Amino acid sequence: LSFYIDEKICFAAIAILATGDGFAGVIGYRYGRRSISFSKSWEGTIAGFIAASLAGFYFAGVVAIAGSFAGMAAEAASRHDNFVVPYAALVSMYLAQAILLP
Repeated sequence: LSFYIDEKICFAAIAILATGDGFAGVIGYRYGRRSISFSKSWEGTIAGFIAASLAGFYFAGVVAIAGSFAGMAAEAASRHDNFVVPYAALVSMYLAQAILLP
């Protein structure tokens, strides 16, 4: 059994982690007022989603929006976000690509 995953989606998942998590941390620390969980804020999560969408779009196109949403949701919900974000983004982009671009 083998799995085929487009390398563009893999690159986008890494870009989503790098930019989304970075922007979420910086903006959340500076402007975060409304807490979600742990030390996460709505402001940081939204900033991370926007940055991750832009970075992921460069590699994967419109499916990066699904990856960014899943990645930032995983980032907000987990303390181990550096492990969870790329996998959540990868799986959601893979499914979005299978549904939207058959």
